[in-house]
Amino acid sequence: MMGEAMPALVLKSSDDLRRWYQLQIERGSRDKDSQRDVLRQIRQQVLLQPLPEEDHSNGGQYCTLRGQLWKILLQVETISGDEYASLVSKGRSQVHDKIKNDVFRTFKNDTEFRQRVDENQITRGLNALAHKMVEDKTHTRISYVQGMNVLLAPFLYVMPELDAFYCFHRLLHRHIPSYVDTNCTGVHTALQLFTECLKHCDADLYAKLRTIPVESYAFSPIMSLLAGSPPLSEVLRLWDFMFAFGAHLNVICVLAQVIGLRDAILAEKSPANLLRKLPPLDSHAIITTATLLARELPDGLYLKLTTHARMSHSQPQMRAQIHTEVHARPPQSGQVLYNGAHTQAHSGTAEHGVGSSTDVESLQATRPHVSKTLSQSRIDTPLVDVRTSHSEEHIVQVGDGISQQDMFTQTKGFVHQPLEGDGRTPRGLSVVAVGF
Repeated sequence: MMGEAMPALVLKSSDDLRRWYQLQIERGSRDKDSQRDVLRQIRQQVLLQPLPEEDHSNGGQYCTLRGQLWKILLQVETISGDEYASLVSKGRSQVHDKIKNDVFRTFKNDTEFRQRVDENQITRGLNALAHKMVEDKTHTRISYVQGMNVLLAPFLYVMPELDAFYCFHRLLHRHIPSYVDTNCTGVHTALQLFTECLKHCDADLYAKLRTIPVESYAFSPIMSLLAGSPPLSEVLRLWDFMFAFGAHLNVICVLAQVIGLRDAILAEKSPANLLRKLPPLDSHAIITTATLLARELPDGLYLKLTTHARMSHSQPQMRAQIHTEVHARPPQSGQVLYNGAHTQAHSGTAEHGVGSSTDVESLQATRPHVSKTLSQSRIDTPLVDVRTSHSEEHIVQVGDGISQQDMFTQTKGFVHQPLEGDGRTPRGLSVVAVGF
């Protein structure tokens, strides 16, 4: 039945895994009472197995499974074809020259990405964002910064341009606003937290790297949520993990990548040479290590991580709200099963591991309560009703606030087509709203 629980499982077939996710999305969209459980199951499944391989031959005409899940996990609330068309029609923004200087470098060595995503899509999206930032007075301190092209690109790879723009906007304005303010203050805070985490987790490695400026090797991967490091397929899997458990895990994932070089760094007289270009991403190793590191950090330090990327001075109203939320850490006990591998995780007190018959209870039991005055994680926030409009403007607008129901509002149907006329407005720009 639609309302019955569907435990996270290690599924051998890609088709079975894809079907499992689609059934979960359908269950969450139709059964309001099941949505908390669905979110938990999706998060656990992301940790258990990578998403099935996607067919990218559609040229961005429909939203992939990963795209659907990202919209749910990022809590995308509004997708408006009319608004985006209006922003694009404004043409070049004041930062257009900076955008053009960045766009041509976006995943330039990734042939599959280049075949799927056109540079014009990235240029349009970034200029549209610049125009929207001017219009949106609540985000006046957020500005275009170098590296935004790399943050937009993965969205364009897994979903249509319209959906990608609003996911990108949601990521910047809700999840990492301080990363993209005028001075990238959130990134600099992240570098300080990176150093604190390294010192706590590996004193020897910390001592070895103490004389090397952390920004020389960690600024770029932190700023880009590791999207600037190849291969793209591993970036997508890391983003699945970060979007499921919180963008704050970005710092721990970068730390996990550096710790992966531990032996080589300790044996090297000049370790700065090793850090100039970090090795290709291995999402399995990074996620496994990051999951363990997240459990080892003191509650106070972990709380700093959960809030640092969202504490933008341009959003003072959010500061109090952030302090009422605690992100769930990835499950700590039992085994982390990923890519079919069984990796023994931190031996906590819980008897049941991830993937057992008590998945939900185990995850609930391992969620840290940093302070008695803090509320439960966003997973457990009360639900509110969604309101969907099928107006002539083709806009999907949900109610105020964040809710599980909001997360299950999906859109599909935007088909990217060649540009016409002045080369600014996509022809046939539209979105068919499917309200759940």
